[in-house]
Amino acid sequence: MRRPLLLLTLALLISMGALAHAADDFLYSRFSDYLDALRTQAGIPGLAAAIVGPTGVVWEAAFGQQDVERNVATRTDTPFELDGTTEAVVASVAMWCSEHGLLSLSDRVAAYAPSSPDAGATLLQVMSHTTAGPGGLTFSYRPDRLAPLAAAVAKCTDPSLRRGVGNLLNQLQMIDSVPGSDIVQLTPPQEQFTAKALADYADALRRLAVPYSVDARRHATRSSYVATTLTPTSGLISAKRACLASSRRPVVPPSGRPDFGLGRCCRPPGPGAPGGLVIPPGGARLHPRRRRPARGGRSPR
Repeated sequence: MRRPLLLLTLALLISMGALAHAADDFLYSRFSDYLDALRTQAGIPGLAAAIVGPTGVVWEAAFGQQDVERNVATRTDTPFELDGTTEAVVASVAMWCSEHGLLSLSDRVAAYAPSSPDAGATLLQVMSHTTAGPGGLTFSYRPDRLAPLAAAVAKCTDPSLRRGVGNLLNQLQMIDSVPGSDIVQLTPPQEQFTAKALADYADALRRLAVPYSVDARRHATRSSYVATTLTPTSGLISAKRACLASSRRPVVPPSGRPDFGLGRCCRPPGPGAPGGLVIPPGGARLHPRRRRPARGGRSPR
């Protein structure tokens, strides 16, 4: 009696698994249809999307066209300009420098950008979009305040912001990613970029989605990207698949605590965020300058 019961139990479990898988497929299919309908309604020429589960990508798809005039379909590896998402990537590099003692978040902005309107603020304050006042820190989202991070990161990673970001992209194996479209104007070994790296960037840029502006009648007209170089707030280019790869790429910070991808970034002060900052993982080899000396000591060799 035990054996038939065991076989029946196994059969039921397999049937339940098949039903769950079929239900998931139906849900993703409906979601895909819904997303494409929204894209069409908004007049967006093309987009790529994905859903990530606990063990990896559970659904991904591309819709529409990345180049309407040439009738080129959007693909899941089509590079797009990420615009404001650049802030999270640059902040991750700055946090890596901080964890490795190559800069301090308590440093004044004046140390890197003396003429900045925020010269008296700390790097921590500009990264968390906070300002010190009589009543304590106040939050105001102003991306322009992040400009001094370019000099701070460049001093840490040597010789430039895009060199530091480029090394982070390599560490996370974010292929089809480019630290600023004007990088192809460099000649190796400028800024320590190799000929192969620059060729890979050029290949990704050839597949970059064409930018369009959409009017009130949802008519798309070819336009141009505003950002032409990498800054702390814009200019990063990447494909959806590259971003997904980074989100699952394990890195180990100096503390030994494993984390994934670009990890966590800056946010306004609040519960669980002492000083308004949540530390992201480090571990990427960014070819930095030597660690700054501790007080009363020498730089470690």
